[in-house]
Amino acid sequence: MKFTKTLIAASLAFVSADTFAAAFQLAEQNVSGLGRAYAGEASVADDASVVSRNPALMTLFKEKQLSVAAMAVIPDVSLTGTGNAYGLDNSVLNDDSIAPSAIIPAGYFTMPVNDKVSVGFGAFSNFGLATEFNDDYAAGQIAGETEIVTVNMNASVAYKVSEQFSFGIGLNAIYAEAKIIRKFGFVPPVNPVIASIPASADAVNLEGDDMGYGLNVGLMYQLDENSRFGF
Repeated sequence: MKFTKTLIAASLAFVSADTFAAAFQLAEQNVSGLGRAYAGEASVADDASVVSRNPALMTLFKEKQLSVAAMAVIPDVSLTGTGNAYGLDNSVLNDDSIAPSAIIPAGYFTMPVNDKVSVGFGAFSNFGLATEFNDDYAAGQIAGETEIVTVNMNASVAYKVSEQFSFGIGLNAIYAEAKIIRKFGFVPPVNPVIASIPASADAVNLEGDDMGYGLNVGLMYQLDENSRFGF
């Protein structure tokens, strides 16, 4: 029992870093994995999109691979107000379709250099999408508009150590744009000047962009023709 508790605690600690950014995290980096909800992505070698998940899998391809995809995300998110502290009609907290639709493109290319070495390139996104409330939404200071767009450009190389074991490493250059807009919304009438500010007026309007760099590493072990492990 002690081992089980320790394992669970370690697992939670391992995944917690991704949880903070999960609201804008994108799993849609290829079409081939979409039908299986991206299960087994670290070990399944469907096409050149392995560049984004596990570059070690590139050694399984004997010929050049090209993969281009465009995925549509069409969310349907609405809010219905149920109460507030200012005696307002709850309908002022209603909003329809706060998450706009988006198209997520991706492209990948891999090629074997020789029997041992393969290289690959990819352009995809790990984080994105947006939320957008009506300009006159009553809770504008915690709603407003939030948008993030990222492009991950990856160059990877993989080496086949043996027929069973391969490893790969990739260099990532990530460009990100972000926008945060908050509105005044409903302002309690404690001050005539403040209360006269329109609900749709900007309280915060921030935009920015930046570049970041990182590495990703992948391992692949082929147990037999029907079993494969990827990390």
